[in-house]
Amino acid sequence: MNQSNCICPPSAKKEGHLAPKLKRLRREEMVREAEDPENQRLFWEKVHKTEKCWKWKGRKNDDGYGRFQKGSAWIVFAHRFSYAMNSGKITDQSVLHTCDNPACVNPDHLYQGTQKQNMLDMRKRRREVKAIKYSNEIVESAISMRRDGFTYKEIREKYGIARGTLRGIIKGVNRSKPVNHVLKPCRSNP
Repeated sequence: MNQSNCICPPSAKKEGHLAPKLKRLRREEMVREAEDPENQRLFWEKVHKTEKCWKWKGRKNDDGYGRFQKGSAWIVFAHRFSYAMNSGKITDQSVLHTCDNPACVNPDHLYQGTQKQNMLDMRKRRREVKAIKYSNEIVESAISMRRDGFTYKEIREKYGIARGTLRGIIKGVNRSKPVNHVLKPCRSNP
């Protein structure tokens, strides 16, 4: 692979970096893992309980949702794991928040619902995302900066681009036309 298109840190490029692929648990696997006392202990170590929301202190994704990971074995959304632990079941529906706080894992604030319910709730709370179009000049500059080793944070601060939007730009998913300059993670050759 062409290392000049790599988005991994420079040290990883030198070492022929191979990012680990974590397993995402199926519903029945999540319930089984949620019943394990050791997993419950690990989970609650990463929770800060307040009077209202129970905030996830561990890793979060770009949208603020907690990510609960067991070593290199598997990874799940923290609020889904909390729901599975406390309800003993989980369906293919979404796990929604009554509190509108993506980092909250308080089981009293979680319920299952459809994607349609989730979208209606988002509109009701006025959280829908408004599309912002960035000029080709800004997009090309951001991509060039990333190739030159600038961090996502440095690029975001320079242009005021949201974290998830910037990642999409760098990966080429937020463009109306196909791009040939998409940066890809390093993969080592065995």
